[in-house]
Amino acid sequence: MVTELYYFDIYPKVVPAGKTTRMTIQPLGKQSAFPATIELEIKPLNDRNFDFDGREPVPQLLTLSPDADGCLRFDYCFDMESEYFICFPDKIFPRIHPHKARMCVYAVLPDLQGRYPYLGDTHVHSTHSDGAQAPDIVAADYRKQGLDFLAMTDHHNYMGSMSMIAAYQDVPLNIALIPGEEVHLPHDAAHIISFGATHSVNFMVQTKRDEVNDRFPGLNLESLPPETWRGDPDAPCYSEEEYERQVWELADELKLPQNGDRFVIASSTWAARRIKEAGGLAVFPHPYWVNNTFSIPPRVSDVFFAMNEFDAFEVFGGERYLEQNESQLYHYMEARAKGTKLAPVGASDSHSVYNNADAYIGKTLVLSPKNERAALVESMRAGYCIAVECISKEYRLCSSLRLIRYGRFLMEYFFPLHDELCVEEGRLMKAYVCGDEHAAVELSRLYGRTEAMIRKYFAI
Repeated sequence: MVTELYYFDIYPKVVPAGKTTRMTIQPLGKQSAFPATIELEIKPLNDRNFDFDGREPVPQLLTLSPDADGCLRFDYCFDMESEYFICFPDKIFPRIHPHKARMCVYAVLPDLQGRYPYLGDTHVHSTHSDGAQAPDIVAADYRKQGLDFLAMTDHHNYMGSMSMIAAYQDVPLNIALIPGEEVHLPHDAAHIISFGATHSVNFMVQTKRDEVNDRFPGLNLESLPPETWRGDPDAPCYSEEEYERQVWELADELKLPQNGDRFVIASSTWAARRIKEAGGLAVFPHPYWVNNTFSIPPRVSDVFFAMNEFDAFEVFGGERYLEQNESQLYHYMEARAKGTKLAPVGASDSHSVYNNADAYIGKTLVLSPKNERAALVESMRAGYCIAVECISKEYRLCSSLRLIRYGRFLMEYFFPLHDELCVEEGRLMKAYVCGDEHAAVELSRLYGRTEAMIRKYFAI
C-alpha cells in the first residue's frame, strides 16, 4: 500500500472536474499531526512541468491551519480531468517521505460521474464442473480477497451459479453474486462465457441436459425446480437437430465462407445472441489457451473481433505463460485499432482457491452506477471496464488510455483501503455456509460498508 495512505486520509478522492469541492485531510495518528500552519502544493499530473520559455510554472499553494479535530479542510476547483498531487512542504514529514509527502486526488469529467469502481471476476469454476471447492466457498474466498462481484461459470451448466446465489439468499452481502456458465455447444470447440444471463444457454439444447443427467446419475434435472438449474422456466429447449438447423441457417444469413470454421463461427454467434437475449454479457475467452493447439485459431478470433457479436473479450485470464495473455493482449490491441467494439475483461479462470496463486491473476474493474447484475452488464457492454492482470506485483491494465490512467489511480489509492473491509466479510461468509449460527448476525452488521466507503471517497 502507498506509504502515505497509512498516515493520512484525504477525502473525497474522486471529484468532479471543473467544480469546487470541499476537501478534508485527516492525520491518522499523532505521528501525522499537522503544525499550526502548513502549506499545500497542488499540481495536476496532466499539466507540463515547464512553460514554453523554460520557466517552471508557479505551483498553486494553500496556507492552512488545522481545525479543532486536527483535520485540514479547504475548498478547491480541480479544473481538468487528471490525477492531482497534493504535496506537503519539503521534508516536513521525513519519516513518511524523505522529500515531499503527497496525497493524490482524481478529477473526472461528467461521463464518469455517477460511476463507481467495482472489482470482480467474470470466469471461475466450482465442484459443479472441474473446480475443487463448492460454489459458496469460492464466493467467500473471493470476497476475502477484495472482490465486489463474482460470476460462477462452470463448464456445461448453470447450476453452480444458482447454488452459489441460493447459499446466501437469506443474508445481506456486499459482494454481488452473478449467474453465469461456460457454454459448450454441440460440435463447437469454442468456449463462451455467459455473465449475468437470466437463464442457461447450455440447457437450451436437450443434448446438454442429457449430458448433465448422465454425469450425475439420479439427478433428473427436469424433476427439479427450474430456479435451481436453468433460471427462467420459459426459456426454450431445442433438440440437437433443431439447434443444428438454426446454426446452419445463421451461417447462411451471415454469409460465412464454406470452410471448416463455418459451423464454429455460426454456433458461437448463436450462443452470443442467446446470452444477450437473456440479459447477459457474451464474453469470448482465452483463445490463446494452449491445449495441444491454441483453443481457437487466430483466424477465427479475427472473425469474432470483426463481427462484434460478442460483448467482451477476455484479454487476461487463466494462465501465466507468454503464449496466452501476451498474445491475447496484442491481438486485442490490433483488433481495437481495426475497430472492434468488444470490451476488455480480465478473469482468473480459477479451478481452486486454496494454496493457488493463480486464483487471483485476472480481474475486471467496472465503472458502474450500481454493483448489481444489470448495471454491471450494461457498464461493461458500454466499455466502462478495465481488464486487470495480477500475475506479478507489477499488475497490468488494458482499456482505453483514459480509463487505464484512472484505473491505476484506483488500484493504488482506493482498492487497498477497500480490500481491508472485505477480509472479515469473506471469513464470515465461509463461517455462515459452514454452519456458524452467529455469522449471519455479523454479516448483517457489516452490510453497507463498501457503499459507505464509496460515498465517503467519491464526490461524483
